[in-house]
Amino acid sequence: MRMYILSDKTDTLAGMRLAGIEGSMIKSGIELEKFVSSNSFEDIAILMITKSLVEKNRKFVDKLKEKNLPLVVEVPDSENCEEESDSITRYVREAMGIKI
Repeated sequence: MRMYILSDKTDTLAGMRLAGIEGSMIKSGIELEKFVSSNSFEDIAILMITKSLVEKNRKFVDKLKEKNLPLVVEVPDSENCEEESDSITRYVREAMGIKI
């Protein structure tokens, strides 16, 4: 199972890459839609998108979430991580049913 992140913040992308998660820098909502539409994510099980990037194109991300694969997960970025410090752990716990 591979994970991939789409982020509009370089530090968030760099942090995820340090954790072994590949990703791409996306600057706008239109660019997000073009990138996702032009790439097949057949080998990606979880597609993470930063909250600030999701807010730039909420309708498209909501449609993307309706598809079965990949699982689309909104993650906090470096600017809003304090308000949701437990969110990634919570996502894993809810998705996999394990406590970490």
